[in-house]
Amino acid sequence: MNQGEFMRLVDVAARERGLDKKIIIDHIERALIQAAQKRFDAVGDFTLTIDRETGEIRAFEDDKPVELERLGRIVANVAKQVFVQALKESERDMLYEDFFTREHTLVSGTVMREERGMVIVSLGGRAEAILPKEEQIPGEVYRPGSVVRAYLLTVGKKGQRVRLVLSRTHGNFVRELFKAEIPEVADGLIEIKGIVREPGRRTKIAVATQDARIDPVGSCVGMRGSRITKVTDELGGEKIDIIPWAEDPAQFIENSLKPARVQRISYDTFRDRARVVVSQDQLPLAIGKAGQNVRLSARLTRYKIDVMSEEAAALARVKGTEELQKLIA
Repeated sequence: MNQGEFMRLVDVAARERGLDKKIIIDHIERALIQAAQKRFDAVGDFTLTIDRETGEIRAFEDDKPVELERLGRIVANVAKQVFVQALKESERDMLYEDFFTREHTLVSGTVMREERGMVIVSLGGRAEAILPKEEQIPGEVYRPGSVVRAYLLTVGKKGQRVRLVLSRTHGNFVRELFKAEIPEVADGLIEIKGIVREPGRRTKIAVATQDARIDPVGSCVGMRGSRITKVTDELGGEKIDIIPWAEDPAQFIENSLKPARVQRISYDTFRDRARVVVSQDQLPLAIGKAGQNVRLSARLTRYKIDVMSEEAAALARVKGTEELQKLIA
């Protein structure tokens, strides 16, 4: 193979694999040196260089020129194996460095196929990611060729490959969607204080701002719901409760239980426990279907929340009074 043909093949490999031409020549050079040293049983001081501009190969043993024909076909085959291995490692490292900087952000890709419940997603070029079953929103269908957005959960190396794991169930997926759709969140004017989810069903998100001119809830909802609709559409219609964060635990707990109206709240900061009293007609709303509303509120506020009606609270007070009288007596 002449020098021109050699450099042409290097150019093709560089374009196809997205690597720098000089990096490829470095690999070829090291591969030839390793193979030649094995071929000559490391007798003498063997060196080999490849001109980065012309592709000319020069070999020396004990500072004496070595005819390239002496390297033989065995050296060429071994060098090819070493080169291919090194090229794969370079591709892996470049891919890793590219996506490591994008870890914990939103990415978009094309659904390729499904394997044992996992969805394989192409992120462009040679990058493929997996969307595990447990990171998929229940009930969603991922058809080959469709575009999917997800949260880049982890980026790691596994052998000769880069392992990219996506998630559509993580709370930070919602956080990143808010950043993408709501400029005040992206700019830091509105702070997301907490997010809890039951993927595919409901999300509660607490927001706050230091700017008195900004309504954090209204800004997130947008004119006629224009902003939040884009987020809920991305989540397949998942219900999103946007809650104003409050430093006072009682106020925050009350906000978190909306749309239910609360009559009064008592809480114990040492036991992280709160008792919430509502009217009888508000009890189902406060608890939610299958306990979902109060369950998410408890996770968001980090208080164990006991919700009861006014009638139940009155009975509890009577019972407590009777027990106290017994102790006194």
